[in-house]
Amino acid sequence: MTRTIDLGAIARVSGSADAAWRLVCLPHAGGSAGAYARLGAGLADPPHIVALQYPGHETRVAEEPLTSYPEFVAAFAGVLGQVTADDTPTVLLGHSFGASLAAALSALIPVDLLVLSGRPAPGRRRGGRLPADDDRDAWRTWLRRLGGTPEVLLADEPFLTVAIRALRGDLTAAAEFDRPGPAADAERGPLRAGGLLTVAGRDDPVAGPAAVAEWMPLLAAGAIDHGTLVLDGGHFALFDHPELLLSRVRTAVGA
Repeated sequence: MTRTIDLGAIARVSGSADAAWRLVCLPHAGGSAGAYARLGAGLADPPHIVALQYPGHETRVAEEPLTSYPEFVAAFAGVLGQVTADDTPTVLLGHSFGASLAAALSALIPVDLLVLSGRPAPGRRRGGRLPADDDRDAWRTWLRRLGGTPEVLLADEPFLTVAIRALRGDLTAAAEFDRPGPAADAERGPLRAGGLLTVAGRDDPVAGPAAVAEWMPLLAAGAIDHGTLVLDGGHFALFDHPELLLSRVRTAVGA
């Protein structure tokens, strides 16, 4: 039996609320909660998977996107605290921009395991200017480099309009992690979780295994270093290997 968690900012993605453990997903920039249903699809004994639904994305497309780290904290810290308040072993998984957000929120939301995927550790990132909103070809090139967006969608002008709007907000907030201020201070830890697992695509052009592994020195004293899971593929490799990913996470969280 499944139930819907109706907390506005949280979407139930898959699995039963009575599952042995819980996976809370923080999507990548431009990403939506629905994308993370792929992680539990077809598994015999999946965890209860829920995901943040950022304003301006998917079911919240009519809302204005958030554009700063304090806005994300205000929007999600409280509901995450409610979702994780019981005794169910809980994993906080952030991918790309979501990894920075998960790292920063780990000081506020006690979880059993933090999983940071597809995001270089602080100090390992290369900045860059985003294309102008009306430069559609430049945005298509940017999205193709990361992968994960089908060509049929890149050719869809209404989709691209919505995607650029959401991406601009998320990436404006993401940039705060790379300059002095509250976002950078929170992200640099110490990361307060029972343990840390990092995840990287072997051919990720943004966050390869070495860059992702350097999150480990930021782990709080006494927490468990579960190493780096390297998956075949690029920036979105975690979606191509859900069974391998969740098997490793399940072992790490002890569920």
